[in-house]
Amino acid sequence: MVVTGNTFLNHDRISRSVTRMVGVGFRLGGKISPYLASRAGVWLFTKPHRSPILPSEEQLLAKSRSYDLDHKDGKLTVMEWGEGPVILCVHGWSSRGLRFSPLIELLLDSGYRVVAFDAPAHGRSSGSHIDLMDYVDALMQVSRNVGPLQGIVAHSFGATATLLALEKGLSTEKIVFFSALNGLRGPLDYLAEKLQMSPEVLQEVKGVFETRFNRSIESLEAVRIVPLLTTPPLLVFHDRDDPVLPYHNALDLTGVWKNSQLVGTLGSTHHSILDDPGVVSATVSFFRGTKDPQPGVAVSPS
Repeated sequence: MVVTGNTFLNHDRISRSVTRMVGVGFRLGGKISPYLASRAGVWLFTKPHRSPILPSEEQLLAKSRSYDLDHKDGKLTVMEWGEGPVILCVHGWSSRGLRFSPLIELLLDSGYRVVAFDAPAHGRSSGSHIDLMDYVDALMQVSRNVGPLQGIVAHSFGATATLLALEKGLSTEKIVFFSALNGLRGPLDYLAEKLQMSPEVLQEVKGVFETRFNRSIESLEAVRIVPLLTTPPLLVFHDRDDPVLPYHNALDLTGVWKNSQLVGTLGSTHHSILDDPGVVSATVSFFRGTKDPQPGVAVSPS
């Protein structure tokens, strides 16, 4: 997790100087009241920003069948295109369902029904805060509404939500992960370092989430969950120089996921990997069960 893009602390909203000021506040607050400092940390960690729809996405949105689902005390915005086997798109933190636009277009051309949604507190859905289990619940609700899934594509934080949904019984024939996040421990540790949290405050933050989730932070790691699942075939795209989530995250994931394949890209960022023509083409080929030359990427079976 770094201060850039669709991550937990967004550089567009919180400059380096402001981040330093927040860090001073956490350092002092941790000495005065670790309890209050930890609650502030939880607030930050569950507060995404809403990324706007880009002009290039407006035409795709206009072609969608868009509707809202009642979800807890609010609504989930869902978009659908096409007919045929269902591919569900699960976006990352502070992102939106339309972020998969290049892939959605190609999947439609290949005869799929594509479903995307905005998670709570994201895009056009309601809410201001969300934690990992909130995202899992939303994902499960959308999947129940749209019927059997042929496939799932998930980016970053959405990959962890998908993994935990599989643990809850979500079923699909194939999965593609882009720049996958494998749990919460890494982001929480990064948050603590970036905001100069003391070990005591960090432990309090972890404790809040462990109480909410009724399980340990460690139990949310992919290396703990995957061996207990009956896993569908998985294709993972991850840039070898990803500055947000280092490449070892992909190696760890595919190391425990038996029927998986890792594609290490070169030159794609954590976010622009979703726009890479070779990655998009290879994703569709994976769902169709056809071979793809995958130009510009290095393939590494696990």
